[in-house]
Amino acid sequence: MPNGVDKNLYRLATSVATYRAKFGAWPTNARFNGMTLWDLANILEEESFLRLAELMELRTQKDPPISVGGPPGVVRYGVDESGGAQEEALRWLGLKIRRELQHGH
Repeated sequence: MPNGVDKNLYRLATSVATYRAKFGAWPTNARFNGMTLWDLANILEEESFLRLAELMELRTQKDPPISVGGPPGVVRYGVDESGGAQEEALRWLGLKIRRELQHGH
């Protein structure tokens, strides 16, 4: 499990990659618990957060911290088996961490 400043970005990418591997398509919506959505909004560059909102409809939920879905199903981070190409998902997402937070990499 990732634990750096970008941990929730990698959790999202893992969920997206698993969805893509399982259903053969990119997810059209994402649900986050409030703290995870707040974290992403604070660590991502403004343009990246707007890109995320354009790629997927964003919603909140109580648990788990992240799930992604759309027809034909849903993948829940930490509940469903992870699998798929995380690097491909990161490229598709195209999200960037705010520059001042990148020094910790």
